[in-house]
Amino acid sequence: MLMRSLSPHLPIKDPTLLLITFASLIFSFMPGCDGVIESKQYKGTAYTTITYLDYDTNGKKVFIEEKEYQKGVHVFIGPPKNVGSVFESNSFSLTITTEPTTGEEGEIWITSAIVLTDQVLGEILLQYWTLQLEGTTLSGILTDTHIAEASAMNQLWAWEEISPSLKMVLPFYIDVGSLLQGTVDDYEVRIHLEGTTTDRTRPFISEIVATRAP
Repeated sequence: MLMRSLSPHLPIKDPTLLLITFASLIFSFMPGCDGVIESKQYKGTAYTTITYLDYDTNGKKVFIEEKEYQKGVHVFIGPPKNVGSVFESNSFSLTITTEPTTGEEGEIWITSAIVLTDQVLGEILLQYWTLQLEGTTLSGILTDTHIAEASAMNQLWAWEEISPSLKMVLPFYIDVGSLLQGTVDDYEVRIHLEGTTTDRTRPFISEIVATRAP
């Protein structure tokens, strides 16, 4: 019998609330919304491979299977997110979502930063990725999961064995050190995304190719 490590899903918000929050984040990038006139949207395909691992009774990783997924993808590039005079350190913001954004196996959610509203503190800026764009060359590294704030919005959706007879598709938090690199111009974006989850049991690679959308 395999032993599970500390759950990658804790602390976790209601998955439905996460879906609503991410959908709202996507909408904030759509052309025509206030303050994002310069935003660019790309649509294409994400080819993702997830390696499923677990831990045995000695704490060693055990290979379970490798699965490939092909999904539609939206890539949004816009001005850096901000709260008042405080901006994310990147010169632009980036959001990547596979379709549909409903929490299905093989989905990937990536965002460089978000703005949340706290009942006590008001609006809060949380930055996840440190990004660079030199000419058309894009690169980045995930530097903060924000699990401590229960706001880990960079997620990989994969199956999890809840019991010997039950598997569920759940969000696994993408871990710091995960990388992206590629190219972007006015017509096309190509991104190689590679990393693992916080429990180290769902390493993944995703190749994203998308063209400019209206």
